[in-house]
Amino acid sequence: MFWSDFWWDVRTRARRLWRKPGFTLLAVGTLALGIGATTALFSVFQSVLLSPLRYQEADRLVAVFTARPEEGQFRLASSPLLFHSWKEQSRLLEQVTAATPFSATLTGRGDADKLDGLLASPCLFQLLGRQALLGAAFSPEQLEEGEPRVVVLGHGLWTRKFGGDPQIVGQSIVLDGDAYRVLGVMPPGFRFPPFWATGAEFWAPLVFAPEDRQGSAEFLRVFARLAPGATVEQARQEVDRLARRVIEHHGLEGRAPGAHLEALQEPVVNEVRPALALLLAAAGLVLLIACANVANLLLVRSLARGQEMALRAVLGAAAGRIWRQLLAEGPLLSIAGGAAGVLLAAGLLRVLLWLAPADLPRLDEIGLHPAALAFAAGISMLCALAFALTPQLRNRGGRVAEHLSEARTSGTGPRGHSAGPLLVVGEVSLAVLVLVGAGLLLRSFDQLRRTDPGFATENRLTLDVDLEGTRFGPAEQHLPFVEQLVERVEALPGVRRAGVINHLHLGGDLWSSGVRADGLELPPEERPNASFRTVDPGFFSASGIALRRGRVFTRRDRPDSPRVVLVNETLAGRLWGGDVLGKRIRQSSSWEWAEVVGVVADARQWDVTDPVRPEVYYPYSQNPVSFYATVSLLVHTEVEPRSLVPALRRTVRHLDAGLPVTRVRTLEEIFAGSIARQRFSTLLLTAFSLLALLLAAVGLYGVVSFTVAQRRREIGIRIAVGARMGDIVRLVLSQGLLLASAGTLLGIGLSWAATRLLASQLYEVAPTDPWALAGAVGLLLVVALAACYHPARRASRVDPVATLR
Repeated sequence: MFWSDFWWDVRTRARRLWRKPGFTLLAVGTLALGIGATTALFSVFQSVLLSPLRYQEADRLVAVFTARPEEGQFRLASSPLLFHSWKEQSRLLEQVTAATPFSATLTGRGDADKLDGLLASPCLFQLLGRQALLGAAFSPEQLEEGEPRVVVLGHGLWTRKFGGDPQIVGQSIVLDGDAYRVLGVMPPGFRFPPFWATGAEFWAPLVFAPEDRQGSAEFLRVFARLAPGATVEQARQEVDRLARRVIEHHGLEGRAPGAHLEALQEPVVNEVRPALALLLAAAGLVLLIACANVANLLLVRSLARGQEMALRAVLGAAAGRIWRQLLAEGPLLSIAGGAAGVLLAAGLLRVLLWLAPADLPRLDEIGLHPAALAFAAGISMLCALAFALTPQLRNRGGRVAEHLSEARTSGTGPRGHSAGPLLVVGEVSLAVLVLVGAGLLLRSFDQLRRTDPGFATENRLTLDVDLEGTRFGPAEQHLPFVEQLVERVEALPGVRRAGVINHLHLGGDLWSSGVRADGLELPPEERPNASFRTVDPGFFSASGIALRRGRVFTRRDRPDSPRVVLVNETLAGRLWGGDVLGKRIRQSSSWEWAEVVGVVADARQWDVTDPVRPEVYYPYSQNPVSFYATVSLLVHTEVEPRSLVPALRRTVRHLDAGLPVTRVRTLEEIFAGSIARQRFSTLLLTAFSLLALLLAAVGLYGVVSFTVAQRRREIGIRIAVGARMGDIVRLVLSQGLLLASAGTLLGIGLSWAATRLLASQLYEVAPTDPWALAGAVGLLLVVALAACYHPARRASRVDPVATLR
């Protein structure tokens, strides 16, 4: 009997909702927006931050770095000397593996193609526990058999350059002029290292010669697995202790003084965790506002039907049956809203993936996972419970006499509807909170966008030319080609100036080393660590980096002339009080002393938001190191930069048809890419804030409209005794603005406490920025005024005769 009555009530409520399409669409649409936005963001959060990496026992995998804690640097590369000390002496780490980036030019398969790969210890794939899709991955046994030139292809490279040939295993391919035998192909979705935006396209064994084991150059990334029972903190202390012992024993001045260890997933998600948590919180606030709106709609609906319920009770209907009918609508709406929300979340995920920056980690793993669907189902169940209890906010206790009395007098239902205004005040306060957060991010992004990177970006084009494995041989023999390339490019129509650099500012690469100053004794902890770049004489003119003192490089700075360098203002300020011209410095005991001949302006190096670090520039003609394989050509143009790309490619091809030209970008694109994550967060939070504002306005409109309907008789009497239209409009607007003002004040208090959590996401903007607060409050009050105006106008047009009749 109970179940038959229950299903009858459900069918009755469903038919009633079907007959009220406006109410139903508004309630379901509001819920779908809240659930859809929250589910989409939870999917991103779960895929990027919560899902384990796709490796065997991923929770035990760790990354080991050298560190400069006093400078806030904890993820620096390690040296072979440190790697072998950890590998041989650590008791808390197993399968210690080293890896280093390895870019190579693939030839013999169509046009020459520059590939990003990884040289790694032979036990890499054993550490990760991953098998090849075709063939096999390399192992230590193969190197013992004397076959170091083997390669494992990534699935993307296999399909792009080799057409998915299943017979590729065992074939030879040519990388940088050397033949490599293909051992296997990894399955789709495999990526290592996981914190690279694009990932490696191939993997080859990293082989150390006996003399390389003692090398102190820091270029390795180290990975390992925790021993059973070991913790991350215990292992961190051990590797730091071993590193400090090795550095002290070998007298490695200028090297990072310590080591840092963390779970492998941390470098992947550490930088994006605060932003994603912020966006998920904003989506949750939008969901709360949506639920408050639907609860308000149900409350108004239950109040409007109060007389009907009272009459049913008078006619003998059981109280349980009446409440069951009232409770049926909430779950129906929540189920429909949840289903629509999941569909909306799928669409929103496509939009999010389209808007997401390319360097968002684990981008290819984002989707509607079962956990996200379970999240949506759980939210729907909570909404159903909340909506089922909503009618009790007003109708508890039956209150039959009051309902019948209201029916005889006003024909509207009970007065004293206090829950609805309270819900609206809560909605407005949450909307203010989200609006203030969005305002702060907008202000921060505007500051970031206006930041001077230290170099000009307008009409600047850059492209990379890979020289390794070509007829030019070692880096020392690149100079004639580089000079000829610059001369020919500058002769092209539309080119003002051209120059080369080994790796661009904000280009995703940064090499550094300690600096020693001749005649200036500094304690080890005060010796600056400086990044270093190699440039030609035309680079500073092409890039727009200003000369502050002294001179830039010229063609007279040849390999057989005295060694010279330029330093940036930050490094100059830390040496000899800024009086550096004519003084000598060097960055490695194996490099020659070089005279400082000029000081140039600071330029942003790794990230726009990072503070500028000390920096040294070397002339390409006096290149102190031998591992520069790629040059970045920078061109200052008089025309639209990309219109010169075909001519630049032809110029390189005429010099050598086998040289690959890659990474063709404008400096404006590079600068935009460096702030892409901030743009993504700002855009999403702004969208959520506008959605929250819209929902709060809808809730305010609903409450004011309901109040006007309740007070229709009173308003008619006021008009009958002489109230003017403006008086009625002001009466209704004052009530709506009173609710909006109460919610705004509460929201200001909430934002004052909560926005301090945004501090790490802001750039040169305080969490209490008055402009962001004033903008949010002003926008909300304007929208609240607009939401209340229509009900106020409708109230002012009430016919007193019809009302009194």
